Amino acid sequence: MEKPRAGSKKSTLLLFALSMNHLAQVVADPPPLEFSYGVSQIPNYELKYPADFPHFGYLNADAPKGGTLVLPWLNPLNTASPMYQPPGFYRSCDHLIERAGDEPAGYYGSLAESIALSADRRRIVFRLRPQARWHDGRPITATDVKFSVETFRADIMAHGWAGALAWVTGVNILNPLTVEIRADSDVAKQL
Repeated sequence: MEKPRAGSKKSTLLLFALSMNHLAQVVADPPPLEFSYGVSQIPNYELKYPADFPHFGYLNADAPKGGTLVLPWLNPLNTASPMYQPPGFYRSCDHLIERAGDEPAGYYGSLAESIALSADRRRIVFRLRPQARWHDGRPITATDVKFSVETFRADIMAHGWAGALAWVTGVNILNPLTVEIRADSDVAKQL
């Protein structure tokens, strides 16, 4: 077989075929995700708290527990829409991640045991804590997270707040305790 000359059709086709083969391998084998206990909106930002921190430094772990909190509510509560939650409702349930109030961009797993961002930062993957439970003791699963994200997104988009979750392009269940949220831009900036 004769050796292709530089600039010939054979050499161009050979180079194209090799390039496409390499591209197919890169696309088929994305780099593995690196899971962490926290994530930041700023790339290469070092989180303030270590992996095993018991509570945020500005909280009083010995504060009294229990009691009644009364908050005013001027609107009638006649809807199940998450857009119209009574005051304080947001604080009555756990979230996948919690933002640290004493650092500029740190988020730490709450219901999520670990979090991973893809290299292009357009996918965020949450591994749920196996001990995460609903109020009735049932385990919280990736199916629950997907339902919650999709329901909330549909509701706020229907109420004209399209920008709030318009960045979400899809939610995938990877296994019973792992869920992936895909975005059209840097997902960490949307947290």
